[in-house]
Amino acid sequence: MLTLVTGTGCSLGALIAATTSASRADPFIAAATASAAFTLAGQRALATARGPGQLSTNILDELFLLEVSTFSSTISHKIKKRRFKPRNTHPVPVAVFLRRPI
Repeated sequence: MLTLVTGTGCSLGALIAATTSASRADPFIAAATASAAFTLAGQRALATARGPGQLSTNILDELFLLEVSTFSSTISHKIKKRRFKPRNTHPVPVAVFLRRPI
């Protein structure tokens, strides 16, 4: 249903720009973090949306409600499940879109 919502690619691009500017150390890690956060928010939003109009609002709400601990544990679990071993271990720059600073 995500393909029926206008502006999701633009939202992802804005989130990538925000995380990249907040974490100037490694743009790839920042972009991957933003993509993972948007994917998690989209999955959660899809679980409660009844249609495309509600999905776009739910995605924004889920990005707003995303907590560092929940995000980190979910992403860590998925990385271990796929046996992906990152080269760098930079901190995850997700505080950009959280409602309170870390």
